[in-house]
Amino acid sequence: MDHDAPTPPGVNTLPPLPDRQDTPTGPDRFNRGQHRVRTLLTILGVGVLAVVVTQTVSYVRHEAASTGGRLLFGTTHPASAPVVVKPHPIAQPTQVVIAAIGVDAPLVPLAANPDGSIKPPDKFADAGWFEPGPEPGEQGTSVIAGHVDSKTGPAVFYRLRDLKQGDTVVVVGANGDHATYRIDGAEEYAKAAIPRQVYEASASPSLRLITCAGVFDQRIHHYEDNLVVYASLVP
Repeated sequence: MDHDAPTPPGVNTLPPLPDRQDTPTGPDRFNRGQHRVRTLLTILGVGVLAVVVTQTVSYVRHEAASTGGRLLFGTTHPASAPVVVKPHPIAQPTQVVIAAIGVDAPLVPLAANPDGSIKPPDKFADAGWFEPGPEPGEQGTSVIAGHVDSKTGPAVFYRLRDLKQGDTVVVVGANGDHATYRIDGAEEYAKAAIPRQVYEASASPSLRLITCAGVFDQRIHHYEDNLVVYASLVP
């Protein structure tokens, strides 16, 4: 996983997340050179781009004029007159379920590194929520990050790039309570150019799913980009 995701609001610094020191394996490793694109906050690494050969799916890549990122699908900007959804905070979130891509994973709290970047989950099968920020379901923008792959193969957010607008993300708490988000869109950013807009709160509670993406630099063992998926809480 990459460690170069910037820190959400509430933390003074906005450096990228740290990078995993592993060489990627699996189908995506052999296609890395075919899609030179970057994705969001460097939490875990997954590549999404113009052409993803492993999935035999073509993604049309659009430039997102206001953010400097590359829009993969949907929208990353709230509607001019959004439907305001009442916050539904999930205390002690323990599980994240993204049925469309087969994710049903433990959700662990993530802290900030001394430099302000987000510490990635210790386990490649876990996802993590940024504890210093808003809880899932709370007013503001919550952040969940996960690795894209490891030396042994795909990690929890390996298929994050396969999401589509309208897919859902469910965050479950220790008491069984849950909050459901609907996917709005996804955008890729160079790690050094992730805009603060990624963390800006909308009229209703929102969520960002983040992993690594783009080219894996064998010299420094880092992914170059981050993939950020935008989602909004549903009633």
